[in-house]
Order: sequence, then structure tokens, then C-alpha cells
Amino acid sequence: MSKTTAAPNKEQLYNLAQKFEERALQTKDQKMFERMLKLYERAADLGHIPSRHNLALRLYLNGDTSSAIYHYKIAADAGYDCSLCNLGTIYVTHESTHTEGLHYLKLAAEQNNRTATKNLISYYKGELVDGISDPAKVEEYTKKLATLPGDDASIDFNVVLPRSTLSSATATETAGRAEEKFNLRP
Repeated sequence: MSKTTAAPNKEQLYNLAQKFEERALQTKDQKMFERMLKLYERAADLGHIPSRHNLALRLYLNGDTSSAIYHYKIAADAGYDCSLCNLGTIYVTHESTHTEGLHYLKLAAEQNNRTATKNLISYYKGELVDGISDPAKVEEYTKKLATLPGDDASIDFNVVLPRSTLSSATATETAGRAEEKFNLRP
């Protein structure tokens, strides 16, 4: 008599991917990284939105912006606020599609996403795009930020900075150190 085991469900795949992610960040092992991506992708294909987001984040940090955008769009369409924020930030800072980027950032801010709100403040101050300045919007989003839980000393794991500001190697290293220190996941 043979035993049959059920295929892992999306939560199990997600949890396993996170373990591979931790190990990959600690050891810098490329095979672990590739395995982690496959596990996140399998869970995402089963409809696990946080896996879709984490897959997009890791692809982006690895320099694959077009694949990251594809996965962020799926998670954003499901209303996942971190993906809305990251997709909006990518569009505003990298893709020169400011209108679409602002749309996604505003949707994330409406869900009280601190990073999206901070990125909107930066956008309207002209820090993300040259030639943009709207003091009224800066004031509006600054007031909103003051009502949100958390503080500016906290580390936001759903922020995507312009490549000119932070190299992907530095971003990966910074995220890994912070994830380890605070035991957090994006």
C-alpha cells in the first residue's frame, strides 16, 4: 500500500518560499534565490497575492523591471496596497508614465499605505520628477500622513526607490539586513 501526499497549498508554498528567501539573503546562494522565485511563482499561480507581490519585489531588486511590473499589476488589480504603491512608484520614477503611476499611488494611499503617501508627498514636492510642484497636494498628503499609524523612523518594505538613488545590489542588501533585524516581510 502506497502513501499519497497532497500537493502543497499556496500558504505552504509561500511559507517555504520565505524560508528559502531568508536563506538566500543570508548565504547569497543563487540556487536558493532561484528556488525561492519558483516557490513564490507557484503560490502566486494558485492565487496567493502576497507571493505575487514578493515575487515582483525580488524580480525588481534583481533588475527584471518588466517581469516585476507584470506581477505587480496582477497583485495591484487584486487591491494589494504594497503592490499598488510599488507599481505606482515604478511608473512615476522609471517608466515616465506619471498619470498611471499617480493613479496607483493614490489607490494605495486611500488604503492608508504610509509609503504611498510619502511617495505622493515627494512627487508633489518635485523630488521624484523634475518640474512638478504642487504645495496644496504636499499639504494634503502631509496631513494624511500625520493620521496614519507608524512613524518615519520605521522601515518601509514596500518602497521602490529610483535606481539612481539606490542600486539594486544595495537595495537587496538593505532589505535583507532590515528583514533579518525586524523579522518582517514585504
